Amino acid sequence: RRMRSDLGNFHALVIGNARYSNFAALQTPVRDAEAVSQVLRERYGYKVQTLVDASRAQIIQALSEYATTLKNTDNLLIYFAGHGQLDAAGEGHWIPIEGQRAAPDTWISNKIVTDFIGAMQAKHVMVVADSCYSGAIGGSAIRPLPTDAKEEDLLFISRVKARTVITSGGLEPVLDAEGGEHSIFAAAFLRALRSNDTLSEGSRIFSDVRQQVGFRASALRVQQRPVYSALKFAGHEGSEFFFLPKDV
Repeated sequence: RRMRSDLGNFHALVIGNARYSNFAALQTPVRDAEAVSQVLRERYGYKVQTLVDASRAQIIQALSEYATTLKNTDNLLIYFAGHGQLDAAGEGHWIPIEGQRAAPDTWISNKIVTDFIGAMQAKHVMVVADSCYSGAIGGSAIRPLPTDAKEEDLLFISRVKARTVITSGGLEPVLDAEGGEHSIFAAAFLRALRSNDTLSEGSRIFSDVRQQVGFRASALRVQQRPVYSALKFAGHEGSEFFFLPKDV
């Protein structure tokens, strides 16, 4: 199939941090990361690297390797589940396993993540962040493609760079364990990936995730609204990230 060969190879870096040294332990990130890794590998044919309870050095090393090895025919999905924080300037950060509360220099800033992604040759990169304050990494909203777009149109669009992000919430804390075995967001993301049986762009997956998270959050009477946007300062040119099950 032409679209499959044109899209190229798919890679994933999946991070689940739960047993922190200086922050409260989290219940679901390791299970979330392992389940996301499994569905990407088995259903979508990704080459997956999974990091559990990862240090700052491990995460930065992995990002650096992708920045230097991926080619312009490659796609990369980066999934992070763990603590997130805003610093005094309002910039978002991922917290590595040894991160210290009073020392933002022990965290991983959104700028570090986007700088690595901006340096990558990869055609399409998507960040999926399930952490508090994760919306700080996002930029302008992405307009969904028409539902009746033809494959030739998708092929044309897919040839430019995509740098997109789905976050579990905006600029607020998000729930860890209220989704049962997985966080509310991870449960919705996994369900969307497992039920997808065709070529789907990120906006279609996100629409499914947003609806499911909305139902669950309203049932629990909490505010949690996932966000889908272009990644700020990372070279987004207008494509989508595509999800294509390997048996389609």
